[in-house]
Amino acid sequence: VVDADGGAAVEGAYVYADGDSYDEDYSASDGSYSLDLAPGFYDVYVEADGYQDGYLEVEVTEDTTTLPDVELTALPDPITVTGSVVDAHSGEGIAGAFVEAYGEAYGEAETLGDGTFSIDLQPGYTEFYISAEGYEGGYADADIAEDTTTLPPFELTALPDPVTVSGSVVDAETGDGIAGAYLEAYGLDYADGVTDGDGTFSLDLYPGDTEFYVSAEDYFDGYFEVEITEDTTTLDPFELEKPV
Repeated sequence: VVDADGGAAVEGAYVYADGDSYDEDYSASDGSYSLDLAPGFYDVYVEADGYQDGYLEVEVTEDTTTLPDVELTALPDPITVTGSVVDAHSGEGIAGAFVEAYGEAYGEAETLGDGTFSIDLQPGYTEFYISAEGYEGGYADADIAEDTTTLPPFELTALPDPVTVSGSVVDAETGDGIAGAYLEAYGLDYADGVTDGDGTFSLDLYPGDTEFYVSAEDYFDGYFEVEITEDTTTLDPFELEKPV
């Protein structure tokens, strides 16, 4: 594994080959690596800090002992970019929001008390994923140029107040409550719970379309879709069937 510009060896590059078999290794101080591969066709991937990823397509035969050099292109110097995460309604900064950046390299940051953050990024197209407690997740993208210093504010929408909803998990044939059934709810947020001895449960859920996955010992798993509104207090029983 060598530097595409000067030809210098790249130490510590992660090399893995996937095809008719699989193997992986890290390059030594002289850039060399060793893979134990069966004859066949392979995709060879190379990753190293400070470089763009490398890739080769190779055919390995019984006589193959050496693969072509993998040339890696060094990433440019990172750019320190500042930004902020704000409440979409009030415009106030959100402290403790987590920002992830996916571009030529990965970066992450957490906002300060005033909602601002600073992150080192590589020039190029970058996607941002933003999360904060009590808010819907956010997404944004931007072209980072060498003269980029500040990003537009990332706006997050506050989640509504949760609704306390009760329900039950019952045997589909007898209608009896099932104790110890496990429920997972996926909507604007995630919630889970376990039914009491009589098969009842209570969950705090956000309004919106919600998917429920329900499981219990000796029963088939159940899947249910429910629209939770601000007025929802009780759900129809979730019925689980036993194997015949």
